[in-house]
Parts: sequence; C-alpha cells; structure tokens
Amino acid sequence: MKVKQFFVQGWDKNFSYLLWDTKSQKGVVVDPNGNLGELLDFIQNQEIQIQAIVNTHGHRDHTELNQALKDLFQVPIVGHKEEPYAKDKEVVDGEVWEVGEGKLQFLHTPGHSPGSICILTENHLVTGDTLFVGRSGKTSFPGGSPEKMFQSMVRLRSLPDETVIYPGHDYGDWPTSTIGKEKEYNQCLMANTVEEFKALGI
Repeated sequence: MKVKQFFVQGWDKNFSYLLWDTKSQKGVVVDPNGNLGELLDFIQNQEIQIQAIVNTHGHRDHTELNQALKDLFQVPIVGHKEEPYAKDKEVVDGEVWEVGEGKLQFLHTPGHSPGSICILTENHLVTGDTLFVGRSGKTSFPGGSPEKMFQSMVRLRSLPDETVIYPGHDYGDWPTSTIGKEKEYNQCLMANTVEEFKALGI
C-alpha cells in the first residue's frame, strides 16, 4: 500500500494521511483535518475509493473533519474502543483489515490518550500522537499516562529498523523518519526504564 502525507496549515502543524492499495484503488483517510481541498483533489484525480475514516485518537485536531468526509463518502468513522468520541466501528489491538489487496494492522499504543493507535501497513507506520520525529507525544492530556507511553515506546522500537514512521504533527526536523533512525537519537524511544522515560518530562 502507498501512503500520502498532507500537511495542514495552522498553529499545530498537523498531518493527515491517505493510505491506499494501488491495485484496487481502495483506501482510507487517517486523521482528517484542515483544508480538504488538496486531499479531495488527490482522491478524485487518482480515482481512489474511500472505504473508511480512521482516527489515531479522538482529539479534535485529528477528528474535526470526520463528519464532513463521512457525509461525502458514506463510509464509517473508525477508532479504538477505548477512545471516547463519535465513531461507527471500533478496532482492537492486533486487528487486521483488508483494503483491496492491501492490509492494515491496528496497534494499540496508549499513553497520549487511552485509545491511541498506530496503523501498520507493510513497512509504513502512521503513529498519530504516539511517536513524533524526535520525541513521543505528550502524556499530560486527560487519560494520558507516562507508564503506558513507555510501554508503547518499547513496543514500537521492536519493529524493524526500516519501518517508516508518519507522525501526526510536523514537530521534528523531518516530516517522516524510520524506527532505526529514531532509536539513534529519540530519547523517548531510547529510554530503558519507565523512570528514565518519566525523567524526560514528556
């Protein structure tokens, strides 16, 4: 499957994503936010058939255009069962979806919020606000947990080094990175104990 990153102009530097199977042209939108023009133009030009709207978590800056896209494409809004926001379908850790001839796997990675997920397809990982380029997401929001975020970091750093990460915000030196690169300098991913992670003050 392919991944297309869309930068959302604004104070919080969000990214939205389109994940699609190039054989069937079926895909999903992830974390729709900001101006829909570029996203909709791309979908139309590539003749992509949208199957679902997936949210990495329920914070408004990742969900504010859910309803507009649901109305337009008549598809479900999808998120983790522990995330308290309006959705039509719930996913659990390890669940795999077929999208055309491609596959998406949902990884439950709490810490930023109780139901935060990452979306894995081949060697691409959409990380939402769990893992940014250079650091993890904050754990100070309601429902956040540094202990759970540390466990999520341990899980993500076990993925192959060549796994490309696609974060929820443009907070780093680059718009994307790899697990291998992050393991070299991202202190949140390098922490060996929960005490070390908590000392970072994330």
